[in-house]
Amino acid sequence: MSCYLVIKYRVSVIHARGHVPATMAGLARALGLAKLIFDIRGFMPEEYVDAGVWPAGGALYRITKAVERKLFAAADGFVVLTHRAREILFPGRSMTDSLGRPIEVIPCCVDLERFGEGTLGLRDTMRKRLDVRERRVLAYVGALGGWYLSSEMADFIAVAHERDPAIFALVLTQSGAEVESFKCRLRRLGLSAEDYRVGAVSPHEVPENLAAADLAFCFIQPGYSKLSSSPTKIAEFLASGLPVLCNGGIGDTDDLLVANRVGVVVEAFGS
Repeated sequence: MSCYLVIKYRVSVIHARGHVPATMAGLARALGLAKLIFDIRGFMPEEYVDAGVWPAGGALYRITKAVERKLFAAADGFVVLTHRAREILFPGRSMTDSLGRPIEVIPCCVDLERFGEGTLGLRDTMRKRLDVRERRVLAYVGALGGWYLSSEMADFIAVAHERDPAIFALVLTQSGAEVESFKCRLRRLGLSAEDYRVGAVSPHEVPENLAAADLAFCFIQPGYSKLSSSPTKIAEFLASGLPVLCNGGIGDTDDLLVANRVGVVVEAFGS
């Protein structure tokens, strides 16, 4: 199919985002029909191992790594999401690999017309709507569970509230199955329903809700594969003018927050 599309539409360069589409495009590249940009996105084999889906060193892992090696050999250029991923995959290199093929680091980005610029003047309105005018709002946007450390985030909210009862947690998520368990944990930790809001809003309402916040936080399960990760939510938080609290070991987030003095990195979670 890739060969058919390349010929039909006279495609000269295929930009493949991830291992699976790159493999699909590999035949067209092998036949010399088009050049291939391998947009690696993440360390896919390691992600499946870190997530517990594949056993380390198992057949699926070994097969995928073999395919990955062929893609690295065949590609005409590469895209990664983080400088850490570039340093791991192409040590000692910056803009090209050992064969002179170009490498680009393109982190996940944000629409500034929606976040930040698009919410100017909405802070007071949103704080009134949420009934948090006299409170300090901690915000999180995204999934609960999986890679995202729900228990640690709930514990953080509870500790913050214990130290400052004016704290209000705004957790915007569409993880329906996780919402009630997250609320239950907050209640067990001593928070009342007036101290948090956990639930879904439509995508276009996310920027205006962040306008009401004072700080954003995000805890993600670290691991080797996460060194290639560039969480979009971090860019959205920063575009909204919010300082960010995040744990270490997630892509370039450590350097981004510390070097630019726009957040704090949690080195370890307490027991």
